[in-house]
Amino acid sequence: GLVILSSPEDPTYRIRVTRSIELKFDEPVMRIITTFQRTAATTSINKQLGTWVITQLQEPVNCYVPVPQPSIFPNGYAQLGNGMPTQFRNTNGVISFTRDSATAHKLGFDSGVLVWVGTELALRIDAPRVSGLPASSYPDGGCSTEIYTNPGTNAPYVELESLGPLYLLPVSAKNDFVTTYTLFHQSRTD
Repeated sequence: GLVILSSPEDPTYRIRVTRSIELKFDEPVMRIITTFQRTAATTSINKQLGTWVITQLQEPVNCYVPVPQPSIFPNGYAQLGNGMPTQFRNTNGVISFTRDSATAHKLGFDSGVLVWVGTELALRIDAPRVSGLPASSYPDGGCSTEIYTNPGTNAPYVELESLGPLYLLPVSAKNDFVTTYTLFHQSRTD
C-alpha cells in the first residue's frame, strides 16, 4: 500500500514537504521517501537545507550502530551532548548502549544504519550515507545518523535520527531522502 502526505508550503523557506509511505505487501518493511520542493523564491534560497527524519521509540532497551570501516570519527562516533550513555560499548565494529534515566545523551555517527531492540520487537532503520561526499556535506560535523536518549522516568524514549547531506534547493527543484524501516520479532529463550 502507498500513502502520500503533503505539508502546506512553509512561508519562510517556501518549501513543501511530501512523504510517500510504502508498506511492503508480504514483508515487515516500510519505506518513506521524504521530498523537499522549493515552490517559490525567498530570501533563504541561498541557505543550505538538510532532510532530517526522526523516529521516536518508547520502551528503550538497547541501541546498536554498526561502525563503518574506516569511520570519519576517531572513536566511531561524535559526542553531541554531555557524558556517555549507560552501558556504552564499542566492540567488534558495533556501538551499543542503553538509555540513562538520569541524563539526556546524544551521539552522532557516519553509519547509514541504526538498530533499536525492545523486549519483543527490534527495528532497523536504513538511510544509506551518500558515498564520495566530504564529511562537511553532513550536519553536526559529518553525522549521517544520530541517537538521542531522553532523561527521566516519565515517558522514556529514544530518537533514532537519519540525516541527509546538506544541499541548496533552487526554485521548482526537488530533493528526495529515503529511509527504510524493517521490523523484527524478538525470539527469547529463558
